[in-house]
This record gives sequence, structure tokens and C-alpha cells, in this order.
Amino acid sequence: DRMGQPEKKITEATDTTGKKIYKRLPVQEWQLTANKKLDRISRAAEAVKIKHSAAVEAAKTAFKEAKGHLTNALYGKGHKAFDKTTLKTSLTNNCGHANVGGDYGGLGQALAYDAICICSTSDASGKTCGTDASTASLNDLQSGDSAKRAWKKVATACPQLKPLQHLTPQQIRGAVSKFAAILGRGEPSGTTASHKNIFGKAANAGTCDMANAGNSCVKYTGILDGRTKQIPWIQEFEDTATKLELGYAKQNEIKSYEHHIQILQEQAWQQYIGAEEELELRAKKIINLLPKTDPQQKQEEDEAKCNNIDKEPECTATSKCKWNAEAKDPKKKCTLSEEAKKEAEKANQETEGNDGKTSIDCKDKQKKD
Repeated sequence: DRMGQPEKKITEATDTTGKKIYKRLPVQEWQLTANKKLDRISRAAEAVKIKHSAAVEAAKTAFKEAKGHLTNALYGKGHKAFDKTTLKTSLTNNCGHANVGGDYGGLGQALAYDAICICSTSDASGKTCGTDASTASLNDLQSGDSAKRAWKKVATACPQLKPLQHLTPQQIRGAVSKFAAILGRGEPSGTTASHKNIFGKAANAGTCDMANAGNSCVKYTGILDGRTKQIPWIQEFEDTATKLELGYAKQNEIKSYEHHIQILQEQAWQQYIGAEEELELRAKKIINLLPKTDPQQKQEEDEAKCNNIDKEPECTATSKCKWNAEAKDPKKKCTLSEEAKKEAEKANQETEGNDGKTSIDCKDKQKKD
């Protein structure tokens, strides 16, 4: 799913080190504002996630229904494959030539049914649409699988077009408009009757009785009575276009929600990083405010600690202390080691360096004064 799972971007996001991006910061007074902002961003992301999930489901449903309408257009409503149940016995009763008690059989119910009318004939020597479908004994469409065999011959004879990568509502409505224009114009060869609402090759009298190869057509006049009716398979195409529009619109919504999630993610990251940097800055300030130990004073304290020890084992076991048996003063036998003295001297020099020129200037000034 190119959409992926955007909700995880907020709830499970980590940086390149694997550290959780949105862990809650320690609650201190100065951090409450940052935590409140993070909470608002999190709630906004949850709301977008809900909308995103709904749009994904709506898009899936729309495209599934569009596919269903296309199948209905080809085979008739409720059929997923060719089914002869709706058809009447003869071609004339299915192709609009005769009205059998107001029932026109398969007329206009499925594109497959109407294709049989256009590309078939009951004339054994006839040949229409580049195929001979008359050998299927089309005098009785309810006999065996004659109608199904006729449809297969027609489908095989039709040129195979390269499938479109994306079927658009505009393409569907464009094709429907062209078909409607053909029906409205009518074939100009009609001399004794109107050929409007006829698709295919009709006799001069405007009949579609499939008596010969020159009389294979579909006459929709009976089901286009008035302006409120529509050819069923044409309506299925219209419904397909409507569902595709909805599906593509939902896809655009999904992209918008994903972009919104990315923005919220960046905002949350900036808030968190800003708070973390502030925390580090405040920690440094606190450290700088702590009283600093004087290296010279520390050295004297360490020396005194060693001098208070009067036994060699205890002296050598004490850090920074060294036993000097030759010392004349008994209190100086345990003294500060040379290494400890060097460390103290180094620390003292660094402290003087940090004090800078001011201390030297002050000494000079005191001498001059």
C-alpha cells in the first residue's frame, strides 16, 4: 500500500540511532509548554489517521463497485459470466424487432447480448463482423449453449485493444456520448422508416430481424420510450464512471492526509529537539554555577590527610599517599606522592590560565601601588 501505515509515523517513529522520537520529556515546569504542544500534535495526528483509514476503505469500496458495474454492463446485472436466462428464444425477440408482451428479452440488458444481435444472423450463409456465428443454430437462443457459443465467436472476432493502465470517467463518458450520437443520428440508408435508436446494419424498413447478413442490428426504441429511461448496460457504464470519480477523489484525499502526517511529524520532532536542547543548556548553566574547588587548597587537604597516617601499610593503601621512612618528622613519613603533586600542579596551572590576564594585572598593579 503506497499509503503505507501513517499512524506508525507518530506512534513508532525513531531517529537514525533507534532512539524513540516522541518519548515523553521529564515533567518540569519549564517543559510543560513543550509537552502540551507535543500532546496537541499527537491528538491531531490521531484525527488525521482516522480520516486516512476511512479514505482508504472508501477508495477500496468505490473501485470494487466500479468493477462490479463494468461486469454488469458486459454480462447483465447480477451475472459474472455469460448467462442465457434473460434471453428470449429468437434473435428478433431479443434485438428489438418484436415486442413480446412488453418483454424485450435481453435487449439492452448486457453488452454481450446486444453484440450477438449486431454480429450474428439466422441466415446459414450469412457472415457478420468478420465471423460466422450462424452455425450455432441461433434460431433458438435457449437451445443448449448456442447463445454462449455465438458470444464467444463475437468476442474472439473483436480486435483486442491494449488494456488501459487507468480507466478514467472521462474515457467512459466519452464513449457513451459517441454511442448516443450514433443512435440519435440513425443510419442514413433508411428509406421507408426512421433508423434512429438503431445500432448496426438495419433493413430499409428499420427492422432488426437478423434475416440476413445485411440486417443485423439492435433497435432500442422499445426501451427508450420517453426521456426517463436508459439502456441498462449504458447506465452501468455511467455508474462505473461515478464510482471511479469517487475512488480517484479518495486517493487524492489519502495523499493529502499522508502529507499532513509528515508535517505533523516534523513539527513534533522540532518541538522535542527544542526541548531537549533547552534541557542540555540548563544543565550546563547549573554546572557552571556550582562552586569550583581551589587546586591549591585541594592539594593541602590531600597532604594533610596523608600526614595523619602513621603506619606504612595504611599509607601505601591510601590513594595519592606515599611512605617515606627516611623523613625526620614522624608526621611527614606518610606524604603526598609525586604523581599526586604533579596532578595538583597541573590543575593549579590550568586554573591560573582560566583566570587569565586579570590576576597577573592585579598583582602587577599591587606591586606598582
